[in-house]
Parts: sequence; C-alpha cells; structure tokens
Amino acid sequence: MIRPGIIRDFGIANLGLSLVWFATVTSGTIVLLNYESRPGENPSQLTQWPPDSEMARLANYPTVVMFTHPHCPCTRASVSEFAQLVSMCRELADFRVIAFDPVDANDDWRKSDLVQSAAAVPGVNVLWDKDGQEARRFNVKTSGHVLLYDSTGQLRFSGGITSSRGHRGSNFGRSQLVAWLRKSSEQRAQQTDLLDSPVFGCALVDGLEAN
Repeated sequence: MIRPGIIRDFGIANLGLSLVWFATVTSGTIVLLNYESRPGENPSQLTQWPPDSEMARLANYPTVVMFTHPHCPCTRASVSEFAQLVSMCRELADFRVIAFDPVDANDDWRKSDLVQSAAAVPGVNVLWDKDGQEARRFNVKTSGHVLLYDSTGQLRFSGGITSSRGHRGSNFGRSQLVAWLRKSSEQRAQQTDLLDSPVFGCALVDGLEAN
C-alpha cells in the first residue's frame, strides 16, 4: 500500500517542477519577445547624399538604398519587404541593396542567400561595400536600414521596413515609403519633414563608427 505521505510529497514535487518549467518558459518567451521588438541602432544621417560617396546618384530621380549584413537572419524579412516595395514602386525610384564586405572575408562570404534573393528582384542593383566604407559615409549602423533620397539628394526617409526582427508583412516604414514615392512632385515638395521608422536587425559591422 502506498502511504498518503508519499503521494502528497510526489504531488508537491510535481507541482514544484511544473512551476519551474512554467517560469523557465515564461522568462524565455519574454526574452525572445524583447529581442524581436528591440530596434537596432539608428543614428542621425546626413540630410544630403554624402558628397564623398563612391556611389553615383541618378540626377533628378529618387534613390532608395538598403544596407545589409549578408548573413544577418533578421534581414531576410527586410529583403522580402524591400522586394514588395520595389514591386509596388519599381518605376518611381532607383533601388539599391548595399551588402557589407569585410576586407578579411573568405571565399564563401559572398555566397549569401540573402544577397542572392535581393539580386533576383527585378529593378534592384546589389553593390558590395568593401570594409563598410559606404556605411560609414551614410552613418548606418544596423542591417536592414533603408534610406530614401529625393531627386535633389535630400534625405526624406530613414529607418526600417519591418515591424519587428524577422517579421514579414505590412508595416509602417514600408507604407511611408510607398506613400511618399506615389506622391506628385508638388506634394513631395510640400512635405518637408523627415520620415522615419525603427530599424530591426543585427549590427551592420561590429565597432563600425561614423567618420
């Protein structure tokens, strides 16, 4: 016969294990949600296209640039949203994806499915940024950061195009870009405020600092 005390102790032990398991799962979920919703660094950018940039800007035409780390898992969603943006506004701007290319990268560095996905989007030009030089010139710190410059080279949007890390779907940043690009020249001229949105992604380059 099993003694009542043993049953009671067994039940208490199970309850204790259940509470520990629940606390562990809850804390893990909170950490994950905090990570997904925590934006990356988004410093102030130059209000005009950097004069020392080696990227040529098309005259009298808006330019949309997204900086990426080729191996950032969060940025896959950003590339997907960028493709959606291009599909909706392909004829309205020059679209570019700038991929970080460290000087000590091995031969496999450029074999990135993320960059290949970006290059496969019709209307997108992919450029490699050797040692993050262009990221420094544009003062970009986080992978997935998108910049929109108008036809005169003035910055009009700075931020991300996902609602959280790795999250695909409608979001505030992409909506702002689409709305601005679809405006008439007169409407764009009247809108003088800088549009922005949080950037969700990994650090573009560890220790990268603006010049």
